[in-house]
Amino acid sequence: MNQSRIASTESPSAQSHDPNMRRALVIYHEGSTTGVLEVAATDTIEKVKGNARSKAMDILEQSGMEKNSAMLPERRDIVLFNHNHAIAEFQDKQTVGTLCPDQGDHIIAVVPSIRSASSASPFDPLTSPVGDASISVKEIRSIIASLNEKLAKETAAREEETAALKEETAALKEETAALKEETAALKEGKATAEEKAMALEKRVISLEKTLDASKENAKQATSDRMKAKKDEQKKRRDLETLQGQKDDEISALKSRMRELESRNETLLSRKESEANAISVIAGTLCGFQTIPDNATKELDKIIRRTLHRQMHSILRPVELAQPRTGLAQPCPGLEMG
Repeated sequence: MNQSRIASTESPSAQSHDPNMRRALVIYHEGSTTGVLEVAATDTIEKVKGNARSKAMDILEQSGMEKNSAMLPERRDIVLFNHNHAIAEFQDKQTVGTLCPDQGDHIIAVVPSIRSASSASPFDPLTSPVGDASISVKEIRSIIASLNEKLAKETAAREEETAALKEETAALKEETAALKEETAALKEGKATAEEKAMALEKRVISLEKTLDASKENAKQATSDRMKAKKDEQKKRRDLETLQGQKDDEISALKSRMRELESRNETLLSRKESEANAISVIAGTLCGFQTIPDNATKELDKIIRRTLHRQMHSILRPVELAQPRTGLAQPCPGLEMG
């Protein structure tokens, strides 16, 4: 059996991507303090009520009150709303999956004060153990509607940031294509240089053969010995010059290839970092369904800090290596306050 677990509203991990999990929102302390439970679709309503009661006890402690179960009502007095925000009479043996068939559906559990009469209707106001204020069903619906509206705004902002990252990715792809073209041109240059080197080697071999022939001719005639010696010296000088030219061209070619390899490694590193950033952001955004009011600001700070660090690590090497228009500008919405 899947076990329910209580998760903090301040943690993004409280929203699971597991299709078998559902969210249960616990409201207590005049509706101003909330908690989130992650429950399995196979959990019973009875189990959800028990977990909601435990979460309410944690809320009591966070409110500065003594963590005492006597301050809380019995499970049967807990009021439940379904994902349509309508009060429903749920049977304890029913499962969460029956009431919330989709992963995005949720349950709202309202834990009343111990001061409420046990015979009170679910539609009556729910009093708070820390004051005389009360909360009605209409106010609870207003709280949920406000949370949903804020979540929609945050989701729209994340979608805009994702679109900006996609544009940045497109620009990087264009730069990749340009670098590939430059790489192809360098490869052609390398092939041309290799052809020239081969031609020089053939010429060296030819000169060596000519030198050998000159030596043989010098042996045949004493009168031609001095002339052959001069020819040999001249040809040796030519050979040394050609060999030096060959070494210089090969050295320049190797230097250019090292530069190309370095630029390719930089590009691959940037491309991999950018892909990981998009994956993390997409994975985070896909999980948002319903977020309580007191968690939205913290979620916004966490995501913005993460995006800022990731984009800085991507863009900083580009600025240092070779500034390019459109790549060194910060992503809108990522500046840290």
